[in-house]
Amino acid sequence: MKTRYFVPIISAALALLPILAPAQNRFSLEIFGGRTYHPRHGHTITGWDDGWTVGLGISYAILPGFLLTANESFSNFLFTPRTIYPLMMMAQRRASERGVTSIFGPIGVHGDNTQMNRTAIGVRITSTQTSVRPFLSLETGFTELHVGKIQEEWPRNPGEIPNPGHENGPVGSTLTNGFGSIGFGIFAPLNTSISLIVESKWFDTWNNGSSYFPVTAAVSIQL
Repeated sequence: MKTRYFVPIISAALALLPILAPAQNRFSLEIFGGRTYHPRHGHTITGWDDGWTVGLGISYAILPGFLLTANESFSNFLFTPRTIYPLMMMAQRRASERGVTSIFGPIGVHGDNTQMNRTAIGVRITSTQTSVRPFLSLETGFTELHVGKIQEEWPRNPGEIPNPGHENGPVGSTLTNGFGSIGFGIFAPLNTSISLIVESKWFDTWNNGSSYFPVTAAVSIQL
């Protein structure tokens, strides 16, 4: 089942939960943002930099220190253009010394950013013994990764000056995967209704094994 089917379902659930909240005010709205890191090698988006993340979620306290959570987040991973031509010229000089007459390849790489939508449900287990409470979180859900298009700029032949307008066809794709995650953080009440949450997570997609490391800060508002 595609992630796009889960997004409206989770969104509707998040909209209805405050209406269904009991008098004990067990529901909290969470607004979060931060940075998402990923390994530089052996990864679906190796060519992209780390990205920023924003999201919205809700939690429900079943018992003191045990919460159900649901959230939706958006991440944007930046693509940094790279100029390869000067490096090729340096490599050509070294290759010529070894009898290699020419090196041929792209002289520049340009691309779009990559975006990821993540829909998650999970549990959060917190300490109840201190005012600043450490916690453990476990989540599962779906990610929809929109891999940016990449254009490689090529010279017309190895002996010509590069033509900036000559590019190969762009390649991009959308990947939908399930994932599991584990996270650690702290929960710090600021007053009776507003709290601060700082959390670091590790999550791994099931089909292609790509890992991500989001570090976020959130404001939690008791409803």
